[in-house]
Amino acid sequence: MKILWLSESRPLPRQIDALMRRFNVTERDIVHDNKHFQDAEEIVRRFRESGYDELVFFSSLGAIGRLCEMGARPYYPVMERVMAKDRERADLVVGRRSNERFFRFVKFRRAGRVIIEFVEGDEFE
Repeated sequence: MKILWLSESRPLPRQIDALMRRFNVTERDIVHDNKHFQDAEEIVRRFRESGYDELVFFSSLGAIGRLCEMGARPYYPVMERVMAKDRERADLVVGRRSNERFFRFVKFRRAGRVIIEFVEGDEFE
């Protein structure tokens, strides 16, 4: 079992632990790839040609939707915002000292498809 973690950011320790428990793998089986990609087709090609079994992808919903359309159903790490007063609960700190934001890993969810529903009548040019 090999897991491809495709994101600029490295997996957090709690995320690695969750993947190891779910798939009964070691940390060596989780491969972080932060190389730039052109499009979803390149991601799917990289995933399949390298013989990975699972994909974790932390990117835009549009890119995730395209991966789903191509048959890849990536796992998406769900994060929740943590208030500054509860920063000790955070797994991730983003931003500079004066504008720090805190996040905590919640769980992984497998993407099946991405749908955007537009509100009729609320549009303009």
